[in-house]
Amino acid sequence: MSRSIHQLALPLETHRNHYLFSDHYLNELLPRQAVWRDVEAEAEKALAAITALYRQKAAVLPHYNEPQTEEHWIRPVLDILGHVYEVQPPLPKALGTPDYAFFADEEARQSAAPALGQARYWETALAVGDAKRWDRPLDKRIVDGAPDAFTNANPCYQIDYIFDLIVYQVYGLTEEEVAVEEEGGRPGHLTKQE
Repeated sequence: MSRSIHQLALPLETHRNHYLFSDHYLNELLPRQAVWRDVEAEAEKALAAITALYRQKAAVLPHYNEPQTEEHWIRPVLDILGHVYEVQPPLPKALGTPDYAFFADEEARQSAAPALGQARYWETALAVGDAKRWDRPLDKRIVDGAPDAFTNANPCYQIDYIFDLIVYQVYGLTEEEVAVEEEGGRPGHLTKQE
């Protein structure tokens, strides 16, 4: 006689506090704020849409490569959340290309577009994003992955490299000036993988 086994549903945490804020603030005070209550319905709608998308894609997400994960999961989630972004904006002198540049609104994205491929493009970007396939370890280098070393690098190194390069180019710093600014820095680290 076979018996059906069911996974027990566990209550979801509302947040994972890493002690940036007190639990009292997160659990008691923040939910009472008007700005929090004003967007609660919108947040619930977004969560429902993301949950439905996940249920639709859950079985295939682990099988997607990075571009497929972006197309079928990451971009739809970004769109549901209302983010405004540019896909793979070129970054001068970079080993790799950031996957996303995020902007405050469509007007800001369009006004930055003429500077695409130049350091000044990044002056109006709010954030830079880097996407990975569903099951990509985010804390280590892949030993036998893609043929180029940068793609296989630890993702933390990749995003740190890209972010640093953007900041240094926007502020017009030379590698020597960067080396002085960074603790233990040395000239040449912006163009070679460690």
